[in-house]
Amino acid sequence: MKILHIISQWMGELLILAIVTGYFLPFLGIFKPIVSWLLMFLLFSSFLSLDFKLSRFVRAELLLFPVLNWLIMPLLIFYCTQFLSMDYRIGLFLIIITPPALGSPIIVRLAKGDLSFAVSNVVLFNILSPVVYAILPKFFFGGLSNMVSPISIFLDVALYIFIPLVLALLLKRMKNVRNFVLNQIDPFKGIIQLFMIAVVIASSRKKIDEVPIEEALIIFSMTLIISFLMYLIAYLVCRKDKVMQMTCPISTGHKNTLLSIVTCLSNFSPIVAIPSIFYIVSHHVWNGIIIFLSKRQKA
Repeated sequence: MKILHIISQWMGELLILAIVTGYFLPFLGIFKPIVSWLLMFLLFSSFLSLDFKLSRFVRAELLLFPVLNWLIMPLLIFYCTQFLSMDYRIGLFLIIITPPALGSPIIVRLAKGDLSFAVSNVVLFNILSPVVYAILPKFFFGGLSNMVSPISIFLDVALYIFIPLVLALLLKRMKNVRNFVLNQIDPFKGIIQLFMIAVVIASSRKKIDEVPIEEALIIFSMTLIISFLMYLIAYLVCRKDKVMQMTCPISTGHKNTLLSIVTCLSNFSPIVAIPSIFYIVSHHVWNGIIIFLSKRQKA
């Protein structure tokens, strides 16, 4: 369908439009209760389309995401954000440890990258995310604030991840169901993502309006810098392989912001979700540059 092709080509711009739409149409917040279910469907669709062969998950490049996002960057963010309020510190920390975006393979395909790697990267680290969300924030911030119970966070995130995973594994061998989902429903996941972003922004508008403009500019600038560092480091690490050089930055820095926002709203103050909202814009700035560089490389 032509509309689906347009959405895939202009996804970054449309995501920003979805943010603006949600902000100016706050009544969309009435759909907030279904956001979690839509998130689970997107994960289910991703899991259903993957061939779970061990060989897909035995690649040295897959170490890049956990080393950068779960070891190096958390330390950097923890020590470099001490001038911010605890809510913003936790919000920036959560976006760092958030797994890759479900839509990152789409961006990788536009950048002429390694699609197979991108899909494996998404699935592996989304599956591991409940454990990471439960352990790392408590490890770094447990002594500084009344953190939500790690078990509570684990169960909350696990609900979004493992229900879709189990359903996908159970239905994978049912060809009629699998083909129907992948051919008739999955193509519309871009539209679903745009709708979810608009609903989340509409639900958060009151809190967004309460943020002073100076604070908003600081937090947005920080998300831009943080995302730039992740994209740049991944770009340099993978520079010897031209295809992976276009793949790794996106697979490392393009985050599942819907998961982080839903987790923030479920377990923390709504203010904690602000960095994730701003990050939606930030990572698509760098996605656009990677796609531009890939086109120059092919020319």
